[in-house]
Amino acid sequence: MENHPTVVVPRDPTLPDRLGFGDKASVSIFSRGNRERVDPKRYLELLSRAKPDVWVALCDGETPVGSTKKRISKSVNKSLTFLDECLKLKNDENDPFPSLVFGAVEGGFCSASRRLSARSTAERPVDGFLLDGFHCNGPDSLQLDIDVVSRILREDVIPHLPDKKPRIFSVSEKEKIVTFVFAHLNI
Repeated sequence: MENHPTVVVPRDPTLPDRLGFGDKASVSIFSRGNRERVDPKRYLELLSRAKPDVWVALCDGETPVGSTKKRISKSVNKSLTFLDECLKLKNDENDPFPSLVFGAVEGGFCSASRRLSARSTAERPVDGFLLDGFHCNGPDSLQLDIDVVSRILREDVIPHLPDKKPRIFSVSEKEKIVTFVFAHLNI
């Protein structure tokens, strides 16, 4: 779609995530009741058909409020592994479709995990960042405590990301985005 940039994220932000269906090598993507396990190779095959202008590397953002440290650690490690695999596959294919690649910054509501994820993702050759893992999409995003998220982003994420690269945040309420802007979070 010429003159209409497209962005692809691994999960539909308007639908609630179904938690607990992923495994070490893939995430589960649901559509019309069907479940497909998607690993980085399959994800890039799908992306090569869609040819988006921007895409977020496959990631594991299943870290709602109350997630255990073990679950959060798995999310961060799995997302970094997926990012590395996606970048390698993209480079191995001699850039089958020119596009920008964003890495997901995970870590749930754990400050130490957020810092680790932000630093580690920023070290990779990505073009921008998705600030992910604060909610499980759909109506859950409406319950987001914007003050807590703003503090975590301001203290544990933004200082570790390059100023010149864009950051996106998936939330369905305009008011929450405005709050981020007024908090000088540069999202």
